[in-house]
Amino acid sequence: MIRITKVQLDRERNLRFGFRGFIELENKFGCGIQGIMERVQKDMRMSDIAEVFCAGLKHEDRDLTTDRVIDLIDAHLDVGEAVNLVLDAFSASFGDLNEEEKNPPAANLSP
Repeated sequence: MIRITKVQLDRERNLRFGFRGFIELENKFGCGIQGIMERVQKDMRMSDIAEVFCAGLKHEDRDLTTDRVIDLIDAHLDVGEAVNLVLDAFSASFGDLNEEEKNPPAANLSP
Protein backbone atom coordinates (compact mmCIF):
# COMPACT_ATOMS: atom_id res chain seq x y z
CA MET A 1 0.00 0.00 0.00
CA ILE A 2 1.28 3.45 -0.92
CA ARG A 3 1.16 5.79 2.05
CA ILE A 4 0.83 9.51 1.47
CA THR A 5 1.07 12.52 3.77
CA LYS A 6 -1.09 15.36 2.46
CA VAL A 7 0.31 18.88 2.71
CA GLN A 8 -1.31 22.18 1.77
CA LEU A 9 1.22 24.35 -0.07
CA ASP A 10 0.35 26.32 -3.21
CA ARG A 11 -2.22 23.54 -3.65
CA GLU A 12 -2.81 20.24 -1.92
CA ARG A 13 0.22 18.09 -2.54
CA ASN A 14 1.10 14.53 -1.55
CA LEU A 15 4.36 13.98 0.29
CA ARG A 16 5.46 10.42 -0.45
CA PHE A 17 8.71 8.54 -0.32
CA GLY A 18 8.76 5.70 -2.77
CA PHE A 19 11.69 3.85 -4.24
CA ARG A 20 12.68 6.73 -6.54
CA GLY A 21 12.52 9.28 -3.72
CA PHE A 22 14.77 7.22 -1.47
CA ILE A 23 17.28 6.65 -4.27
CA GLU A 24 17.41 10.41 -4.85
CA LEU A 25 18.04 11.00 -1.12
CA GLU A 26 20.72 8.28 -0.99
CA ASN A 27 22.51 10.03 -3.85
CA LYS A 28 22.19 13.49 -2.29
CA PHE A 29 23.24 12.49 1.23
CA GLY A 30 25.79 9.84 0.25
CA CYS A 31 24.42 7.15 2.56
CA GLY A 32 21.85 4.37 2.67
CA ILE A 33 18.34 4.36 4.09
CA GLN A 34 19.54 3.82 7.65
CA GLY A 35 21.88 6.80 7.40
CA ILE A 36 19.08 8.93 5.97
CA MET A 37 16.77 7.90 8.82
CA GLU A 38 19.41 8.76 11.42
CA ARG A 39 20.05 12.11 9.80
CA VAL A 40 16.33 12.91 9.65
CA GLN A 41 15.77 11.93 13.28
CA LYS A 42 18.93 13.27 14.92
CA ASP A 43 20.88 15.78 12.84
CA MET A 44 18.51 17.38 10.35
CA ARG A 45 19.45 20.77 8.94
CA MET A 46 17.05 23.16 7.24
CA SER A 47 18.68 22.36 3.90
CA ASP A 48 18.00 18.67 4.59
CA ILE A 49 14.31 19.37 5.19
CA ALA A 50 14.11 21.14 1.83
CA GLU A 51 15.92 18.28 0.04
CA VAL A 52 13.71 15.66 1.68
CA PHE A 53 10.55 17.63 0.93
CA CYS A 54 11.59 17.99 -2.70
CA ALA A 55 12.30 14.26 -3.05
CA GLY A 56 8.93 13.49 -1.46
CA LEU A 57 7.01 15.75 -3.85
CA LYS A 58 8.80 14.92 -7.10
CA HIS A 59 6.55 11.93 -7.80
CA GLU A 60 3.89 14.54 -8.70
CA ASP A 61 6.16 17.06 -10.41
CA ARG A 62 9.52 15.87 -11.72
CA ASP A 63 10.54 19.45 -12.59
CA LEU A 64 10.22 20.61 -8.98
CA THR A 65 13.43 22.09 -7.59
CA THR A 66 14.69 22.44 -4.04
CA ASP A 67 14.62 26.25 -4.42
CA ARG A 68 10.94 26.09 -5.40
CA VAL A 69 10.18 23.83 -2.43
CA ILE A 70 11.93 26.29 -0.09
CA ASP A 71 9.69 29.05 -1.45
CA LEU A 72 6.59 26.88 -0.97
CA ILE A 73 7.55 25.98 2.60
CA ASP A 74 8.30 29.62 3.47
CA ALA A 75 4.96 30.76 2.04
CA HIS A 76 2.73 28.06 3.53
CA LEU A 77 4.30 26.33 6.56
CA ASP A 78 6.19 27.13 9.69
CA VAL A 79 9.41 25.29 10.48
CA GLY A 80 7.78 22.96 13.02
CA GLU A 81 5.10 21.92 10.54
CA ALA A 82 7.71 21.21 7.87
CA VAL A 83 9.78 19.04 10.22
CA ASN A 84 6.72 17.13 11.46
CA LEU A 85 5.49 16.50 7.93
CA VAL A 86 8.86 15.05 6.91
CA LEU A 87 8.93 12.79 9.98
CA ASP A 88 5.31 11.67 9.40
CA ALA A 89 5.96 10.93 5.74
CA PHE A 90 9.09 8.92 6.56
CA SER A 91 7.20 6.89 9.16
CA ALA A 92 4.36 6.28 6.70
CA SER A 93 6.85 5.03 4.10
CA PHE A 94 7.97 2.24 6.40
CA GLY A 95 4.58 1.48 7.95
CA ASP A 96 4.22 -1.96 6.35
CA LEU A 97 7.82 -2.88 7.16
CA ASN A 98 7.35 -1.97 10.82
CA GLU A 99 4.10 -3.92 10.97
CA GLU A 100 5.79 -7.04 9.55
CA GLU A 101 8.51 -6.81 12.19
CA LYS A 102 5.82 -6.83 14.91
CA ASN A 103 3.76 -9.57 13.25
CA PRO A 104 5.97 -11.66 10.95
CA PRO A 105 4.10 -13.72 8.36
CA ALA A 106 3.44 -17.33 9.28
CA ALA A 107 5.85 -19.87 7.83
CA ASN A 108 4.58 -21.79 4.83
CA LEU A 109 4.80 -25.44 5.85
CA SER A 110 3.13 -26.95 2.81
CA PRO A 111 5.22 -29.40 0.73
